[in-house]
Amino acid sequence: IFKKEKPEIAINFSAESITEDTYVPIQSTPKMGTRMITFAELWKEQSKNNKVQKNKKGEIIFLRGKQTKALSFLNDGQWMPIKAISRHRYKGKVVKLIQKWGIIKATPNHSIYASNLILSTPLENPELLVIRAINEHKKKYKEVDERLLEFFAAYITEGNTTFNKANGGYIIEINQNNREWLEHVASIAKQLFSLNYSIVKGTGAFHLQFSNKKLFNYLRKNCGYYSDGKFFPNWIFDLCPKQKEYFWKKLLEGDGTKDGRYTTTSYKLTNQLSLLLSLLGNTYRVYEYSRKNKNYKRSWEFKTELDGQHYGLNQKKKIILNYEGWVYDLEIEKTHNFACGLGNIVCHNTHVDRSILDSEPFIK
Repeated sequence: IFKKEKPEIAINFSAESITEDTYVPIQSTPKMGTRMITFAELWKEQSKNNKVQKNKKGEIIFLRGKQTKALSFLNDGQWMPIKAISRHRYKGKVVKLIQKWGIIKATPNHSIYASNLILSTPLENPELLVIRAINEHKKKYKEVDERLLEFFAAYITEGNTTFNKANGGYIIEINQNNREWLEHVASIAKQLFSLNYSIVKGTGAFHLQFSNKKLFNYLRKNCGYYSDGKFFPNWIFDLCPKQKEYFWKKLLEGDGTKDGRYTTTSYKLTNQLSLLLSLLGNTYRVYEYSRKNKNYKRSWEFKTELDGQHYGLNQKKKIILNYEGWVYDLEIEKTHNFACGLGNIVCHNTHVDRSILDSEPFIK
């Protein structure tokens, strides 16, 4: 087109975009499998094997092959190849939308889809369109020892690791007020890792303790160690549906709830769970709680048993934040949308359509 038409000027209405700390579901075949990673992590990963093209405004990577896929609203939830990842530096306002269906942070003019499939912007704060079921046709699933899933779930929900400088001990501890449940977890650890253990009564709870350097390092690497830094291994996404469901039930069991609620202070784990539940086809709501008291950490609560509850009007909250850093966009094959953020929120991959309808904000 450029050779034929010989234009004097080319104007690029490129997308204002998603913040670098936003999580995005990614599937890489055949080796890496399914993951929940931030846009910053995705860029770093892809820049190792693909050339980064730069101009004055930003950077872009055109991906070779079709092995790396993002989640798209095509067929209500399908993995589609990523054609390109673009980013540029941005200093200004971003909009954080907090709804019971999900949470997203984006620049004010980035296009997101409302639940009625109409394009909108974060400033308009529409009821968000989200993905709650994922088509995994012809997926090759993995299987693992379910005892390992049960132990991981117990540690992720109620565990921690501590290095004792006084005696050089590598302590793994899981806490619960249900001693019988802890005895069961201890028996699993003994079967899997041949570990001796002790259970002591503390203030308000029992404490199950092990001491083993190898398991200590393994858990820190694969599951984190502070409550707000917990996560689970990516291979759990690629387990058969029965084992993914089993893992989710054991997380609920460790949290001590019997009504389908799960609470965590880990932002990464929260995003992982939003993808896991969608892979299971579960309808869920997620709530963010942040208290003014600095002694309390921000937390997120999932609700999955919604039968009999009154849905009512969508609870919506909009917060304007200052932001300085990279903002990102994805170009997806055969479709113009991708899911990202907590709850798998559907975003348009450019706002060119809106610039045609009303160019004034983009010119400014």
